[in-house]
Amino acid sequence: MAEPFTFLPTPTCKSLGEGAGAKRENIPARAVGRAASPPRISGFARSSYRDVETIQVVANSSLVMSGLLKSRTSTLLLSSRTWVQRSSARCMATLTTQEQPEASSSTQAAPATLENAPNTHFKVTLRRSGISMGDKVKGTLLALGLHRRFQTVYHRHTPEAAGMILKVKELLEVENVPAHMVRSAEEQNRERKAVRGYQVVGNRRNSFMNV
Repeated sequence: MAEPFTFLPTPTCKSLGEGAGAKRENIPARAVGRAASPPRISGFARSSYRDVETIQVVANSSLVMSGLLKSRTSTLLLSSRTWVQRSSARCMATLTTQEQPEASSSTQAAPATLENAPNTHFKVTLRRSGISMGDKVKGTLLALGLHRRFQTVYHRHTPEAAGMILKVKELLEVENVPAHMVRSAEEQNRERKAVRGYQVVGNRRNSFMNV
């Protein structure tokens, strides 16, 4: 007859801690054999790893700082160039502005003196004809040098000229002008003359064989 099957207790491994307050745990021996022991790192290896990390951080920071310095130097160079260009342009502008008033003052001095010149002559223009007037009026007009309508003559400020103008003031137009505005008869004809539409550049008269 076969013997009855009996269960044997599984061998266990007790914890290494011993003493009054030590806690004991029953751990299977198979589990203990399969568990892998954690790797142990010595203090020297840890310090070497830390040194490597610090070296890498320092290298990265040095690269970043070098890049920042390069960008900063480039911006400084560009700003210095622009500042030099602007300063040179400002200097040239100030020089031109300082030179212009000297030239403009000399050109403005002449018109200012001409505008402030005193009136020394009468500008007399015959507006109405005196052909139907008496001999005295005709004689006064001839004494003033007026022979036809819209003729203009100039007389210096004298009592005689002022008296003759007052005698025939209804026929005249009188204006006080300075000396530089006085025009002779030839100058008046030249001013009234129309401008030609062409210009003479040469003349073959009195040339030998029309060459």
